[in-house]
Amino acid sequence: MNISLEQINLMKHAIGFTPKKIKRGKYIAWRNYFCSYGESRDWEQLVELGFAEKNQREKAIYYFVTQKGMDYIGEIMGAKITESE
Repeated sequence: MNISLEQINLMKHAIGFTPKKIKRGKYIAWRNYFCSYGESRDWEQLVELGFAEKNQREKAIYYFVTQKGMDYIGEIMGAKITESE
């Protein structure tokens, strides 16, 4: 599995990751999307690896980090990542 630093940063951005908000080893993602007006090679590779999903709405493509992607980021950042309710 070859995930670039840029792809990790894209996933962190999509979930609004801020290290300061890690509490007791947990981080709650307050959002989970990245909007693009064209396919992104980095995101498409993450979709192929199961780290993201995509949904096209009219002209925009939305990418969402999967739980597998959140687990991967969590391992790197030392926190269990979950989505807010």
